[in-house]
Amino acid sequence: MIAGLVSNCWQTQLSAGEELEELIAEAERRKLRVIELRQGCLGSFESGDSNIPDVSRLSQLPQLFPSMCFNIAMSVPFLSPLSPASRTLLDAGRRAAVAVAGAGRPHLRLVDLESLFDVKPDLAHDNLVALAQSMAPFDGILSVEHSGQQWHGFLRAFRSARETLGGQQDRLCICFDPCNLRMTEGSIDLASATRSLSLAEVSMIHLKQCRDDIVLTTVSEGGVDWRMIGQILNEMEYRGPALFEVDSKSDVWQRIQASQEYLAHAGLDLEPTS
Repeated sequence: MIAGLVSNCWQTQLSAGEELEELIAEAERRKLRVIELRQGCLGSFESGDSNIPDVSRLSQLPQLFPSMCFNIAMSVPFLSPLSPASRTLLDAGRRAAVAVAGAGRPHLRLVDLESLFDVKPDLAHDNLVALAQSMAPFDGILSVEHSGQQWHGFLRAFRSARETLGGQQDRLCICFDPCNLRMTEGSIDLASATRSLSLAEVSMIHLKQCRDDIVLTTVSEGGVDWRMIGQILNEMEYRGPALFEVDSKSDVWQRIQASQEYLAHAGLDLEPTS
């Protein structure tokens, strides 16, 4: 798997005035090759309180870091009727995804933190189809992450949308986050949920751990059995991005390294951090 991280790992550093470019350079030094640039955690690469990505500045990153892979991540209520504000944000997200893609495919990842619990399948289906199709002019990919929704309803809407997309179904993928599933549905069988996904459906894995519904600062023992998840991912021959999303602290690099060592012992084949 290709090791990387989500930029909200750096929230503490960015708030203290560290520059995003310096943090990416350190990630590159540690062989973390994929960076998910998360809205609200881009430092000077987004505009103030609105957290709108600065497309012009972001376009510099593929030139500064040609060996790195970037995607854009945003929080948008995509499972509900899309408001004008959401549409404006989505347009900015698409343009930012194109800006950071370099020679790769533009990739926009969305999470819906507002449309919780049961998913309205018809509305979710229509939104997912339209949003995936909106990436077509750029040959882009849309990934959606499960958050507080009921998993089986979310998965049904996702698969229904992929079926409608037909020959373009590779434009719609899942960012799989076992920790989110555990915190949303405490009794869910994570092994069955992981095995229910096909390799073609998964664009990336988020690596984090929780205990008592709190995200930990290090991936270690907790609510997610990463040994079991790792075994299933290895059986699937998953070789895509695996991104750390640990809670931000001042010693984030040490915590990421400890997390990677823990996951290596758990059987996840990740690139070394140093």
